[in-house]
Amino acid sequence: MSKPGRERNALDEYKPHEDAYLAALMAPRPDADLPMGGWARTWAAYMAFVVGPVKAWIGALRR
Repeated sequence: MSKPGRERNALDEYKPHEDAYLAALMAPRPDADLPMGGWARTWAAYMAFVVGPVKAWIGALRR
């Protein structure tokens, strides 16, 4: 498979994670004093957004 094809497959693999991250960003937010659970969910969504593409890219390189 060509490099552009592998890159496209890696992006397609990550699409559900990207959708979840965007949904978390667009969710209505209460005041600046979010409960700890709110911050934890936001942080987890951000980490999924960062770690997912890197993991997919490394997986594509191993193939």
